[in-house]
Amino acid sequence: MKKKLHKITLGLLLIGIGANAQPVITSTGVNPQVGDSYLTQNTTFSSPTLPNIAGANMVWNFSNLINKGTANMFSFISPVGLPFADSLPLSNLAINHGGSSPNKDISFFEISSSKWGWAGHYKYDSASHFSHFERTNPTHFEMVYPMGFNQIATQAHQDYNSYNNNGNFSSNTSTDYDTLAGVGYGTLQLPTATFNNVLCVKKSSDASYWFVTNGIHFPLLKLQFNFVDSSGVIIDSSWHASYFAGTATQSSTNDIKISEGSNTFSINPNPTTNMATLSLTNEVSNANIKLTNLTGQIISEKQNQSGDHFNLDISEQ
Repeated sequence: MKKKLHKITLGLLLIGIGANAQPVITSTGVNPQVGDSYLTQNTTFSSPTLPNIAGANMVWNFSNLINKGTANMFSFISPVGLPFADSLPLSNLAINHGGSSPNKDISFFEISSSKWGWAGHYKYDSASHFSHFERTNPTHFEMVYPMGFNQIATQAHQDYNSYNNNGNFSSNTSTDYDTLAGVGYGTLQLPTATFNNVLCVKKSSDASYWFVTNGIHFPLLKLQFNFVDSSGVIIDSSWHASYFAGTATQSSTNDIKISEGSNTFSINPNPTTNMATLSLTNEVSNANIKLTNLTGQIISEKQNQSGDHFNLDISEQ
């Protein structure tokens, strides 16, 4: 019997590029949840102008983005019990930016059926040195729902900021405005995968564009204009790009889930008829490993594994 040749789509999800229906982004399709973890990859992309991104049935080709540094993990946690959480009653989700320093650099969010809103942020430069605390009311737009092509949402909000400058505390309150606009839809090509039915959303609050699709609870691509300081002086007048590099979550039971689209592993040979070798960037110990595609289908699974190289039998897939 002739064996089937299996193609494992490492870094490229093979989805045909054709006419896209106008996507309508929903809260269930895009909002992150407690326990989600996503990898984002910074790139060397730098341009004083944006490529053409607005319009219907677009093909955005960012497949040649070059990675800069290692991927960053964003892990969503509950805000309950965190410092300043009582000052942000609408917050029901948080991100720890502190890495190995837990609860020292936290962003808070409001997640609901109508919006993904940024509620506030605090940071400690050290275990005892408070740096700053920011909050806003109402929470400013990260995304609103439903959101579609040529749709615009806007609101005003009050920002409160408190800073510690070498023991000298200062605060200010200001009024700001959010505007989100669905400026394009189509197919997005990334180094890791190709996605159809993607909506491009222009965000005025942080001078960025988010590319989102239902089913991935994180922006697929962010185009961000560089920071402008409080006096309005442009530090670097260029656009930069970071992209969704997959999911990589590890639970307290030491289960590891690695998704196609993550740049934390490689598979060889590819394609193959039955066997392939999975190589991880970092070693794991006593881990249960699941290799899945972007739809969640399990390609291969191994229990109680240690090391960074594993032989996979995909002959039944």
